[in-house]
Amino acid sequence: MSDDPAAAGPGSALAAARAFRLSAAPTSVARLGSGHIHDTYAVSCGNVDEPRAVLQRINARVFPDPRLVVENVARIAAHLARRRPGAGRAVLRPLETLAGGPVHVDATG
Repeated sequence: MSDDPAAAGPGSALAAARAFRLSAAPTSVARLGSGHIHDTYAVSCGNVDEPRAVLQRINARVFPDPRLVVENVARIAAHLARRRPGAGRAVLRPLETLAGGPVHVDATG
């Protein structure tokens, strides 16, 4: 992904956000925090009532198979959602890509 999250080119965070099933088309991304391992972005869809999504680029030098990391997070989230429905706790809800599955890999890897 581009270092500039606002860039709209093929390797940008905005382009990556557009690869996911959201309730509306993503209109902007902004860095979220300053992680040491991964790059994390807040995704806005132009609707103030819609909670924004979080997009994370997994560092493949630290985690050689990012797909396994994301699939494990998705399994844990599904398990917690089944065990604690309506318990007043927020549970991570991974989004699916337009191609299906929880992982998007762009041309830059």
